[in-house]
Amino acid sequence: TCYTPIEVRKMARQARKLSKTGLYHVIFRGISRQNIFEEASDYEKMKEIIKKVKFETGMEIHAYCFMSNHVHLFLKEVENARLSKIMTKILSHYATWFNIKYLRTGSLFGSRYKSEPVEDERYFLSLVRYIHQNPVRARVCKTSSEYKWSSYSDYLTTGKTLTDTKLTLDMLSSKKKEAIKYFEGE
Repeated sequence: TCYTPIEVRKMARQARKLSKTGLYHVIFRGISRQNIFEEASDYEKMKEIIKKVKFETGMEIHAYCFMSNHVHLFLKEVENARLSKIMTKILSHYATWFNIKYLRTGSLFGSRYKSEPVEDERYFLSLVRYIHQNPVRARVCKTSSEYKWSSYSDYLTTGKTLTDTKLTLDMLSSKKKEAIKYFEGE
């Protein structure tokens, strides 16, 4: 059987797996693995955009890590804002801002973002750990606590943060101080 180029492209792109829980591990990268963050203000802008989208949609953020050329987000979509709507807002706002700031045109992000459903507690906890260990595995720092551009420090504070830490900490212990101690021990 012969297929048209459009049919081949449609066949190659698989449908996203939908999460029954609304929880997703999302990864997006710079095109050709180029940097999407050049300086501290770029990381801050991404954080600001995610905070704004979180406020607008009601989504939850359970963990994040901004690396120089890619981002890990562990989020929960909500009824009025599905994953595609959330990611469109985040990626389009950031790419527009970045392109204006650096006087560039064209795509900033390579292909479409990846998303993996998170359906059980065991995977939930290992994913939070995996995301926070990303800079350590990349040899950017020696410990997760040293890395500024992740949600790790949000788990150690009692103030209001971008990250929704309660569910994760509750899985570790019903006592917050004990849960934080378990979290730090990874």
